[in-house]
Amino acid sequence: MIPNGDERSILLENFKSKSYDLDGGIIIDGRDAVKQSVFLTLNTPRYGCAIYSWNYGGQLENFIGKSLSIVYAMVQTNIKEAIMMDDRILNVNGFSFKKDKGFVTVFFTVTSIYGQFESEVNVNV
Repeated sequence: MIPNGDERSILLENFKSKSYDLDGGIIIDGRDAVKQSVFLTLNTPRYGCAIYSWNYGGQLENFIGKSLSIVYAMVQTNIKEAIMMDDRILNVNGFSFKKDKGFVTVFFTVTSIYGQFESEVNVNV
């Protein structure tokens, strides 16, 4: 019997959140898989890796020499655009910034279908 499109959709729906944990090689699911997806997305330069779609990755590498007010505004937009491509993520908010020598650490809250979690990323300035 040849499966129709509905059976395939159900199968994909059941496995789309599973991933290998980068730290331990075990299979992770749910919120842990989304956390890892956020990390990977933001640490992969958009348009910089031929194996990824141009819709994948962050644009967080072009802020060197820009004023902090511009960096803070643009980083929020870039983070939201990058990780909201994942349909498991519902919202990104609660941005805060910590300036250090040569970089800014951006803290934010991600709301996913598996609950909320805090995340962060460093941006060179």
